[in-house]
Amino acid sequence: MTRVRAGGAGGRWTWAPSRRLWGPTRRRVNCAEHGVIAAQVPWARHGAGHTRAFDDTAAWLVTHCSKSAVRDLLRIAWRTVGSIVTRVVADAEATINRFANLRQIGIDEISYKRGHKYLTVVVEHDTGVSLWAHRAGT
Repeated sequence: MTRVRAGGAGGRWTWAPSRRLWGPTRRRVNCAEHGVIAAQVPWARHGAGHTRAFDDTAAWLVTHCSKSAVRDLLRIAWRTVGSIVTRVVADAEATINRFANLRQIGIDEISYKRGHKYLTVVVEHDTGVSLWAHRAGT
C-alpha cells in the first residue's frame, strides 16, 4: 500500500494499492525444467536487477574510482557494485578468446601480503596481458 494525497495538494491523505511507477517489467515464464523464472530480455543481463546500460556505467565507473564512490554516486549497495562488475566481466570474457594468436607466455610466482602467500601468474609477453592467475599451493 502506498500513501497518496486524494484531491490534489489540498486533499487528505489516503492509502491506495501500490503500483510500479517507473521501469519496465519482465514477464514471468513457467519453465518445465527450472520452474517460474523471469523471461530473458535484451536490455538486461541474466540475474541482474538493472539494465545493461546501468551495469555498464557502474562497471566503467569502478575502473576510474573506488567501489565506495560508485556506491554513493549510484545509490546502490557496495555488494551490488561487485555483482555488477562480475556480470560485466563475465560478459566480456565470453566474447574474447585470450588464447587466440598466443605466441610467447611467461609464468611467474609473486608474493602478496606478508608471509608466504604466493600467486602464480601467466602472462603473454608480446602484449603484457594477464592470461591466468591463481593462488599457489591450492
